[in-house]
Amino acid sequence: MGDICHIGRWSKMEQSLQVMSKQERLENWAARIMACRSSGMTARTWCQENGLSEKTYYYWQRRLFQTLSEQQTMLKSIGQLTIERDFLQDCFRRSGCPAPELDPEKR
Repeated sequence: MGDICHIGRWSKMEQSLQVMSKQERLENWAARIMACRSSGMTARTWCQENGLSEKTYYYWQRRLFQTLSEQQTMLKSIGQLTIERDFLQDCFRRSGCPAPELDPEKR
């Protein structure tokens, strides 16, 4: 659906993308987007020279930026939880009470 046909057939680049995992596709497109952005060319020119649809390029750029944004949000949440855990453990230490066991295997 999101792939573009080139004169009735898939380009070799698009065929190889179809067998990749989601993570591999994101990594592949991240490299392409970085190459385009650092090339000094417009996205249109770079896409034409690399046999890609400009629409496909912008679709993957949006997807990549969305994924990065989601990962940053998760990392911030993890960081906040770590701070809260450390604070609670410090409170238990100061009170002289043993901290509850946090090992997920023992739940």
